[in-house]
Amino acid sequence: TRSGETTKLKDLLDTAGIFAHAQMLERYRDELNDEKPPTEERKAWLKERVGTYEGGGRLDSVVATLAEVNKLPEGDEEWHVKRDALKALLAEGGEPWLAGPACSAVGLGSVKFADLSMTRTNNYKFSYKKMLSFEGKSAPFMLYQFVRIKSIVRKFGGDAVVETPNGGLACVAPLPLLPSLPSADLRKLKRGLILRLKTPCDFILVKPQEKDLARHCLDFSRTLLDVESTLLPHRTCDYMYDGSQLFSKFYAACQVRLGPLPQQKQRFTETARAPQVGKAETPELKASRLGLCVVVVNTLKVGFDLLGLDTIDAM
Repeated sequence: TRSGETTKLKDLLDTAGIFAHAQMLERYRDELNDEKPPTEERKAWLKERVGTYEGGGRLDSVVATLAEVNKLPEGDEEWHVKRDALKALLAEGGEPWLAGPACSAVGLGSVKFADLSMTRTNNYKFSYKKMLSFEGKSAPFMLYQFVRIKSIVRKFGGDAVVETPNGGLACVAPLPLLPSLPSADLRKLKRGLILRLKTPCDFILVKPQEKDLARHCLDFSRTLLDVESTLLPHRTCDYMYDGSQLFSKFYAACQVRLGPLPQQKQRFTETARAPQVGKAETPELKASRLGLCVVVVNTLKVGFDLLGLDTIDAM
């Protein structure tokens, strides 16, 4: 390592997978027990994920052991003992998707993203707890945002949106915001993201949050060219994280669902004429916002591909 310590890469990555597996189980259990219950569809999905672990109190043992590990200094003797105990609990058998693609994408992706998100000329402290956090600039947070935005598009896009083989989305809306770069590798990555236009429409950027997100999407080409010339991949990570933050602001103010404006109680003014709520007031505005969501999904997918991170469709 940069600090001079010696460790086996396989052990390091296996440990990331163990913690990712346990953390996702903890999140799913907590979501099921939340005061605000999930939808019936989501509830059934969560039960399918955690059901395999509930026999004999194994799920509670996993969560309790994870809490104990998180309280200990990483790397000391007791920490290794608790980590091995956690590994043994999870090795007793698990749900195939969670134990396979999910914990691999989140666990390995956490290590990759954390390493690539740091300036390559600087040292940093290796921390599983920080790398696997679902908050801040981390792979779990970025993967969660990717899954969330795809879910929004599927929910409100309906038949207008189709999924492409490499995990991106295609939409009826034209998406000129995708980068157009000369690199053969990028052309290959984009091949599955080309849109099939059924009913062409224009982008309608009404609110500041829409405009900010669109400007950020337009900046993708410049960011990648900058990374190519400077060999600083952390700028790709920064771009993806900033984009996910802008999307959260966009979606809070500009939802994709179609709906009327509420009656204005205040006196009619120029300000009152502008859309004041998140719902799209017209089909054209809904299509525009749907198209912008698809741009964000596809841009994130290209970013994940360039960083070498696998994506998942649920979380």
